[in-house]
Amino acid sequence: MSAKLPEISVITIVKNLLKSGRSDYMLENVRSVKAQDCPEVEHIIVDGGSTDGTQDFLREQGIPFIEKADRGIYEGMNNAVRVAHGRYIVFLNSDDYFCEKDGLSRALAALKQNGADFSYAPVYNQDKNGTIVVSKADYYRVFSLMVISHQGMIVRREWFERLGGFDESFKMGGDHDFTVRLISGGAKAVKVDSVSYTHLRAHETGRNL
Repeated sequence: MSAKLPEISVITIVKNLLKSGRSDYMLENVRSVKAQDCPEVEHIIVDGGSTDGTQDFLREQGIPFIEKADRGIYEGMNNAVRVAHGRYIVFLNSDDYFCEKDGLSRALAALKQNGADFSYAPVYNQDKNGTIVVSKADYYRVFSLMVISHQGMIVRREWFERLGGFDESFKMGGDHDFTVRLISGGAKAVKVDSVSYTHLRAHETGRNL
């Protein structure tokens, strides 16, 4: 009898965590995924070709990862989706973590109850001084602004295949482009009202997601 496939694949793309000072954040990221009360979850971690000892650090911490060199963030995300097994996909950056243990289970319940293709939720943004601001996940303004963070979205896997994933020509903004194409393509959305679904630390512009 074959093993049951996970409902949700949490994807974390990493590169040069040590150089960017994100090793502790990454450990918190992994702990928060393991703490989820949703049993059918897999955590896919893909290293895009670190050169600063990140891979040794992950091995020392007993964190499984896949090594797959890429030419940019969005190629790395697409690579990870291809090896994921979940029915739904959510991206959790290396300096992000889930705030509550039932975050994924509540989102999954909303998706199933509403027959939705993706869920979206506000996220907490914390700056270097510890100040926290709650983002406003506003579905209706997405065509003019990046108002839905991909950390607050869970998307049915079929839509990545249908839309061809992220446009790898983007250096930044590829997640916004994907969200616009997702909505334009007719994907049904459901909003998860709790702002404590995920916590996003503000970080400097650049790779090292």
